[in-house]
Amino acid sequence: MSRTEYLETERLSLRRISIKDADNLHAKILGNKECLRYLDWNYSADVNETKAFIENIIYSYQKESYFFWVIEEKATQAFIGCIQVCNSDSKRHLAEIEYVADTKAQGQGYITEALKKVIGFLFQEAGYYRIEGVCNIENKASARVMEKAGMFLEGTLRGRALNLNEAGNPGDLKIYAILSSDIKGE
Repeated sequence: MSRTEYLETERLSLRRISIKDADNLHAKILGNKECLRYLDWNYSADVNETKAFIENIIYSYQKESYFFWVIEEKATQAFIGCIQVCNSDSKRHLAEIEYVADTKAQGQGYITEALKKVIGFLFQEAGYYRIEGVCNIENKASARVMEKAGMFLEGTLRGRALNLNEAGNPGDLKIYAILSSDIKGE
């Protein structure tokens, strides 16, 4: 297994988070309820809570097979968002990914580009065979990102979302996955 390494695409840099990211992460993600709408990340009332979140990630980088990247636009170093492995099972060689983008960066293909790069890294360098991702059934943009990254819809996980739906019940999630054998030969 490996650890979070610097990755690069045509337009993006994917790197480890640092405490210098606190202001951007707070303003664009953790302090933005719209960005957190479909995630189970906690809202940060102030930048100090965001710094504590970052410090936990930095500590977790010590663990082998811990993956969390900040996504930046290469040309401008503008903060785009984050992507991480939120659950993994080394015996089964599977990882579950999640991602979030600044609302201003959404719809430009950045997250799809980053996700493709991370999927390739997780298969080639980290030794995973299966990558999964889930999204709220109402989050059509996230579903499109996974589809464009080559992941396949496998079904619906009823009542599994942490966020409540309009009826006050846990919402449903779509589950997507890709196997290393799905992209062999590319």
